[in-house]
Amino acid sequence: GAAVAPALVKAGHHVTAILRPTGPVPARLRTQGIDVLTGDLSDIGANRSALEGYDALVHCARDTSAHGAGIDRQVIDACREVFWRAGRGVFVYASSAWVIGPTRGAVDESTPINPPEVERDRAATEQAVLESQGGGVRALVVRPGLVYGGDSGVISDMLRDACNGIVRVVGSGDNHWPLIYRDDLADLFVRLITHAGIAGVVHATDG
Repeated sequence: GAAVAPALVKAGHHVTAILRPTGPVPARLRTQGIDVLTGDLSDIGANRSALEGYDALVHCARDTSAHGAGIDRQVIDACREVFWRAGRGVFVYASSAWVIGPTRGAVDESTPINPPEVERDRAATEQAVLESQGGGVRALVVRPGLVYGGDSGVISDMLRDACNGIVRVVGSGDNHWPLIYRDDLADLFVRLITHAGIAGVVHATDG
């Protein structure tokens, strides 16, 4: 979200970011020309109101609590209701390549998924997003690989650990992860919103 919002502004869009109300609003958002609303994913009424009048929602948040899947479904239903009532809208949901599960060789968007337990709820969430398609609404599910760039995320954490000499490799170490550079991923979100002919599932990896 922190990369997608300024990328959309740079492309000429008016952007409002919804942030968790747990801390101060980062000053950089104001300087980047981004409007800010604070709210919680579980406050469906506030989220529904926040969507009124907007043309697109990029949903990058994730509630990892035991109630997260249900909250996500409420957010999706609220988005669908607002956009369907308006007769237009683009709904882009940031899922994860992890939902695909273990693979051997190349896969594409038509590959059946076999999500690990930690991502088990994603399949139903993705399906709910895709079912928002229609009535003037365009729905997209983006499955990024591991995002690198910036100072947060799995890759950055591993590099910090390596600098401290505490990386431990489980198994033989010959497994492979699909990667995606953060700014490339943000550019993809901008392109998906702009190109009206694209809908459905999109894999987002460097190669």
